[in-house]
Amino acid sequence: MIRLGILFAAILGIAAPAPAAAQSPSPVMLLVNPKSGLKSVGEFVAWAKNSKKPLAYASSGPPAQRFGEALAQKIGIQSVHVPYRAAVQGILDLMGGHIDFAVMDPGAAVGQIQGGLVRALAVSGKQRAAGFPDVPTFAEAGYPELAGAFPGGKVTGKTAYARH
Repeated sequence: MIRLGILFAAILGIAAPAPAAAQSPSPVMLLVNPKSGLKSVGEFVAWAKNSKKPLAYASSGPPAQRFGEALAQKIGIQSVHVPYRAAVQGILDLMGGHIDFAVMDPGAAVGQIQGGLVRALAVSGKQRAAGFPDVPTFAEAGYPELAGAFPGGKVTGKTAYARH
């Protein structure tokens, strides 16, 4: 795909597109079902560490998936990434209690967050997300290593993947 973009750029005499790895992804949010009773990252960490099973989570794409893996590794839990074709499917499963948490781009769940159907516990950016002044950053929640937008990372093989 990038090669085709470079070819068209050369033909049209414009700048070639930047490789995907060089592009800066947007921050992501840690989301839970409000029925869980979890209201902070600290509560989430305590709950997750007490879980007797790996926690299933959805993401809104590869950067969010890798952030979920980094989150699980940082707090010392086992997680299972459940891939969806669209973020809305993961949000619906979170609302229905079929998965334990989600890591999503803030825009993917804005309506559900504002409507109280899902709860945002923290955002990965260095600043609070626009439109969500009450959602702290991970740094504010005590996890500064998770504060920056997560552009990628190394998959360690410690996270299981569910396929459906």
